[in-house]
Amino acid sequence: VHYSLPTPVTEPFDPKTGEPQFSEANVRKLTKHLSEDIGLRLVGTEQCDAAEKYLVREIKQLKEEAKRVAARGDIQGLPNFELWVQVEDGSHRFDFMSKVVMKTYTNMTNIIVRLSCGPECDDNAILLNAHFDTTLGSPGATDDGLGVGVLMEIIRIMSIQSAPKKNSVIF
Repeated sequence: VHYSLPTPVTEPFDPKTGEPQFSEANVRKLTKHLSEDIGLRLVGTEQCDAAEKYLVREIKQLKEEAKRVAARGDIQGLPNFELWVQVEDGSHRFDFMSKVVMKTYTNMTNIIVRLSCGPECDDNAILLNAHFDTTLGSPGATDDGLGVGVLMEIIRIMSIQSAPKKNSVIF
């Protein structure tokens, strides 16, 4: 089975066309940084705060790259790129082992990115999400550093590529 898998794509741009492409290397780098360099990221810990700061910094770099691509003027129809860091308090019902538990949280951070074509496609959106915190005893590579890495790579590609869009995409 191993030999029938495609060769992983590591380059962020196609060497022949220059078009952005999904890079496994980018996803692996981000996932490794979250799970190994930062490690266990329980909500409220310094490591979770470090992950938040790291991701916001990376997203801001993606946004700056999108601005540079737009400024060159050779690609039309690039999406609007918006970033919010939301800190909220709240609670929700959680059914666990036949018991109802009310989970309460304070200062919970969400990092939100919206790529849109403007007001005409802001009424409807597609939501893609992942979480950067971990559970006790796990460095969070697959739960959910990998999901975060995949979404960051999708943001990178979509933010510098012209494509007709009917809906916003919210990450």
